[in-house]
Amino acid sequence: MKYRVFWLTTAVSIVLAFIATGCGHFDKTVYDKAFSSLQESAVYYGAEGKHEEVVYITRALLDAEPANQEVLKLQKDAVAARPATAVLLHKSILGSNLTDRVTNESFPLWGKLVLYLPNRLFDVMDLITLEVGFCFGLGVKGQVTDFAAVGFQASGGEATIGCNGRHLAAAVGFEEYIHLLPVGASILGETRASTSGSYGIMSGQAGVKLPADQRYRRVRDFWAVGVQTEAAVVAARTEIHPIELYDLFAGFVLFDPLRDDVGSTKPMYIELTGRERKLLKDLARQLSVR
Repeated sequence: MKYRVFWLTTAVSIVLAFIATGCGHFDKTVYDKAFSSLQESAVYYGAEGKHEEVVYITRALLDAEPANQEVLKLQKDAVAARPATAVLLHKSILGSNLTDRVTNESFPLWGKLVLYLPNRLFDVMDLITLEVGFCFGLGVKGQVTDFAAVGFQASGGEATIGCNGRHLAAAVGFEEYIHLLPVGASILGETRASTSGSYGIMSGQAGVKLPADQRYRRVRDFWAVGVQTEAAVVAARTEIHPIELYDLFAGFVLFDPLRDDVGSTKPMYIELTGRERKLLKDLARQLSVR
């Protein structure tokens, strides 16, 4: 009887994982419509002088097609016209630890003091990622930064929930890889929604891993120390983020290198229509299963 229960639980877990990851179905019609419509929106916003919207949209488009010259030019022109938008693109060695927020120059010192303890608490929460869920795959990876990572994984997809620092997050997608210290080969397709926003990315990588690589600038922490695994039907990822420790200690003297303090930073104002936000979600969903 106990074996029947085990195999029934396993079968249900596999089905749930496939449902959550969209069963690997890529709809080219949906993808093409989302991409072309968003590119048209970026052209329109560029003509209207709304450069923040252009950079935000083209960033998503280039996640899908990094070598698209028309989109690259749209983005380059927008950043040249509004240099502050570069914060959405250039994360230097800090990578995805650095937020997309900008400094709120008008926020007073007394406000920083009022929010001092809450911001330090958030900084402590940012030190850890812990996510669990269902999957269909086998693999394990351990890392002391991704420059010193060892592991292998073959995956049919996973769906996870948990805490990514201070943010609650849910993600679906797949990740396959082989890592041997600084060298690795991997492919990542993921759609993620969290209290900090949502995105979709498709990223392939081979060779020596560097902090400037796309995935480390957008969705993964190159400097993390941790373990991730897919054990047949159970997926888990736990990480400690040393760069966030630097941000925590700097916060004791009101310095905010990762621009994540409440009050003294603010999100860049980007106004998209409901239709455009839906198209971004459609593009992200298709990217995760392409």
